[in-house]
Order: sequence, then C-alpha cells, then structure tokens
Amino acid sequence: MTSLPEDLLLLALDDESGTAPSGPLDLGLAGAELAELALGGHLVLRDGRLHAQADGRTGDPLLDAVLTELARKPVKPSAWLSSRRKGMVAAYGTRLTETGLVTHQRSRAFGVLTTHRYPAADTSVKAGVRARLDAVATRQTEPDARTAALGSLVHAAGLARRLYGGRDGADARKTLRALAEGDWASRAVSREVAKATAAISASVAAAVAVSAAAGS
Repeated sequence: MTSLPEDLLLLALDDESGTAPSGPLDLGLAGAELAELALGGHLVLRDGRLHAQADGRTGDPLLDAVLTELARKPVKPSAWLSSRRKGMVAAYGTRLTETGLVTHQRSRAFGVLTTHRYPAADTSVKAGVRARLDAVATRQTEPDARTAALGSLVHAAGLARRLYGGRDGADARKTLRALAEGDWASRAVSREVAKATAAISASVAAAVAVSAAAGS
C-alpha cells in the first residue's frame, strides 16, 4: 500500500507531462508525512507539539527519518512544516520512480535550470486512490480515516480546484474543505501555505514598486 505522501503526489502529478504544482505541494507532502505517522500511532499531537513515540519505527526510510528528528525535541507542527518547504516533491518523486509508478525525466533549461518530471508508468494505483477520494468528495460513502486525511490534505495543498474544477466540482471542494477544518495536520499546512503565499505576494508587490520607481 502506498503512503499518504505518495498518494498525494500521485494525485498532483499530470500523467502525461509528469509535472506538478510547486510551492504548496511541498508543504502538503510534509503534512502528509505527519498524518501518515499519526494514523500509524507513531506520532501524537500533545499540548500543541508533535511527540514521536519512543518505540516508533515504520520501516519506511523517509518516515523513519522524520521520527528520528522529532524524537530529539517535540516541536509545533508549524515549525516542522516551515523547515521542510523544499525537496519533498523530489524525495517522493524518487520513491514513486523506484516503485515503478512513474518515470523520472530530467532536463535543463538555458543550460542552467534543471527540471524534473514524473510521467505515469503505471496508473492503476493512482486510479484506485482517485476512486476512493471521489467517493468521499461526492458523498457517496463515509470516509475512513486514511481517505479523510488525504482529502483534507488535497484541500490544504491547494489541489482541490485542480481535481474538482468549475461549478461541477464546487460541492466536492466544499466537502474536502470541511474535512480539512477538522484535521490538525491539514490546518497546519493551510496556515503555512497562507503565510508562504502572503510572502510571495509581498515580494512581487515590492518588485513591481521598484520597477515602477526605476521607470519614472
């Protein structure tokens, strides 16, 4: 069975181009790690801080690395997420490549910028994940804990409109938003996404102001 971070990345990736939205997705994957560990009983949120269970090991190197770090010192979810804004797509893209669900394509733009794409190689797992999420988003079935966590993370990472766009997807987006409001990991991701978006907006506004001043 794939983990929550793997499921989230599969849903985010375009099957043909192998691209995924950047920025918030890294935060979403980090939040999915926390949710996966919490579901497995390896991590608890107590007094507003993340506490790793003393005997916790999952057998998954990526998740166990998280447990090792959190075992050193309990931290607030926001502090943990803010330290993991980059590299999550690459880490789990590599995982999906190793398991044969995607292929990894690397290219260079202008001879400097390296881009990574992960086109689908086997869509059967993603189809199953999407079917379970669709059933919950359209209220055909009550969500189990794992699918509820996935749905809430889809909302928190800004993927709901991509998966359920337009007027037809409005009810599904509303359902996922309600799930996110009741999940601590997703609420933490949403707050960090909002802060990151505000910072980007401020940077853009400052750049525009400088450009306008230079041109006047």
